[in-house]
Amino acid sequence: MAALKRAVALGVEAVETDAMLTSDGVLILSHDEALGRVVRGTGKVSAMTAAELRELNAGILCAPEFSGERMALLSEAMEFCKLHAIRMNIEIKPALGQDEQTGRAVAKAVQEAYRDYPGTLPLLSSFSSASLAAAAGAAPELSRALLLETMPRDWKSLAESLRVVAVHPDAALATGQFVAEVLDAGYQMMVYTVDDHRAGQELLGLGVDAICTNRPDLFL
Repeated sequence: MAALKRAVALGVEAVETDAMLTSDGVLILSHDEALGRVVRGTGKVSAMTAAELRELNAGILCAPEFSGERMALLSEAMEFCKLHAIRMNIEIKPALGQDEQTGRAVAKAVQEAYRDYPGTLPLLSSFSSASLAAAAGAAPELSRALLLETMPRDWKSLAESLRVVAVHPDAALATGQFVAEVLDAGYQMMVYTVDDHRAGQELLGLGVDAICTNRPDLFL
């Protein structure tokens, strides 16, 4: 939540975060399936309850001033972003073997949280085709984006089959040719994760719609 609050203070208009299921079916914000790198603890997020995870120190490994930070629930993040009119890109981050379950859970949670919201609905994204397909089945009105870490043999067929509106490639894949192919095919593009201002300006010059960065202060 400290990151979301900082984003608001900087004037950021949209944020990206990852949602994963706990053992008791609660959606919690976690990029890693295993604890220890970002959040102090051991074991897997999917093997613990939300209450157990909320007892862990989620900030001390980042900096001493964040030592009181807890893992945030997706519901908390959505309410915060609605309150401040911040658009959300929610990455569906399934634990091993939970692709469809997580995709459905995220889609239904967003659908319920934004049922009467007058602003822009969150964008759901994932590397998992199964998660995206499950999300589409649960809440077809929510837009989806395909994340790419490596280049599939035929990205366009994959994007068409999943009925996504955007393609989100790793910065290493975002060559001028690929950017042009994606945009010409009618998809939007966000490139991740770009923390160098000059590289970001070059990508924007190629026509990409958005950049995912850890350093919005530099770009703003």
